[in-house]
Amino acid sequence: MSTIIEKATKGNRAAMNQLLEANKNQIYGLCLALLGSKPEATSGTVQAFRQLWEQLLDGKLDSEEAVKTCLVRRAVNYCKNRLQRKDSKAFRVPANKDFSAITCNRSAIRPDSNTAEQILACLPPLHRTISVLTGGLGLSAEETGGLVGLSPELGELALAAEEGNLSRGLSARNQRL
Repeated sequence: MSTIIEKATKGNRAAMNQLLEANKNQIYGLCLALLGSKPEATSGTVQAFRQLWEQLLDGKLDSEEAVKTCLVRRAVNYCKNRLQRKDSKAFRVPANKDFSAITCNRSAIRPDSNTAEQILACLPPLHRTISVLTGGLGLSAEETGGLVGLSPELGELALAAEEGNLSRGLSARNQRL
């Protein structure tokens, strides 16, 4: 167990602050990319860290890698729950398992955001999440599938379709602007 994790499990505030500083931007960026709202991203980040502290104090985490995994899982779960409250079908797998048959939501594109944000904003939540987890965080298809509730096989199918989905998102962005 690393020294910082050992100290954090004992409630050492400096160690917890060090973990917060090392991870807060990545977790906030993840929440922002998935939710598209700064206030919701802030709430997701706070929630992920609150749950992390509980896990640390309960002695359930023993490495910095476990801390990162816990944070990503907690943030993704928060974002999924928020998105599913807005649309209960947000993370449904297409009946035909064709992950490339999506429609981009052009109205979600904000002209004042950067190109990547605009492309992600027009993707449906499942595809946005897959793109962010694989492209942004570098997770494997299996890890991503596990976080969004897909079998390894479906995770591979979804990941294979994402390049085309991002291209359609770019096309929708260009048509909107």
